[in-house]
Amino acid sequence: MQYDRLDSELWLIELSEIIDECEGASPEDEGRILSKLHALLTIAPKEWSQLFDPLPDKQAFASLLDIAAFESAAIQLLGEQSGYMLSRSANGAALASVWLPSAQEEIHAKATSEAIALINAFASAVFCTAGEQLRLKGSPSFGMF
Repeated sequence: MQYDRLDSELWLIELSEIIDECEGASPEDEGRILSKLHALLTIAPKEWSQLFDPLPDKQAFASLLDIAAFESAAIQLLGEQSGYMLSRSANGAALASVWLPSAQEEIHAKATSEAIALINAFASAVFCTAGEQLRLKGSPSFGMF
């Protein structure tokens, strides 16, 4: 199925909202945020889709969410080229690190669940990488990258 793609700057704004949601998310928010991120990735500007190719099929992804396989669903969003590390402390806090091939450094995120930490780190890595590419193209409104 073909989806309409969002404008680069609008897409980054939507992605930043998901990152913000992850900051205060609880395990009860995992399915909703994962679903929202998957939907946003399907309408990413074409030049950024290689950051998370291949994107999981909508039905297969929904099946993972239906059975509460949130960590597996989060890993599916990373695509085949991304590297990640996921750990959990004795007190229950999760820490994720994600590295994208086109990124200058890996991104880390801490959360109350593994899935939230992983999608926060991944979304942040995509945001930084895409934002840097946009800045290099001379976009005036994203000069802060």
